[in-house]
Amino acid sequence: YESLPESVGELIHLRYLKVCVHAHYLPEGITKLRYLQILDLKGSSKLRKLPREFYRLTSLKHLRLGDDTLLIDMPPRFGELTSLQLLHKFIVGENNGLDALSGMNLAETLEIYFKKQRESGVSEATKANLKGK
Repeated sequence: YESLPESVGELIHLRYLKVCVHAHYLPEGITKLRYLQILDLKGSSKLRKLPREFYRLTSLKHLRLGDDTLLIDMPPRFGELTSLQLLHKFIVGENNGLDALSGMNLAETLEIYFKKQRESGVSEATKANLKGK
């Protein structure tokens, strides 16, 4: 498929969603899925951007990104996803630094990709308490 329809946001009780599309972005409507717990994006390798209000997915526990993901940044306020337990990749870019991970209690190994050099990287890592996780 080329894209996910905006109407996906009407499936408000959805808890698991596997997305396999050739789109560069997900529709903003996906952020209305307040009960969504697992979002599997492994089959969406061309995805470059997550919705701006992705932080609204407050029940999200697992976010799966493919090894070949083209994401260039995590969306703003990503650190507000404090229910997130499984995240294999985190992309440091314009919107978020390592300090976005401070409120998360991730249960697995995390790969961190730097798409943009951040001068505050060391202080962000300290705030995120990565050593203690």
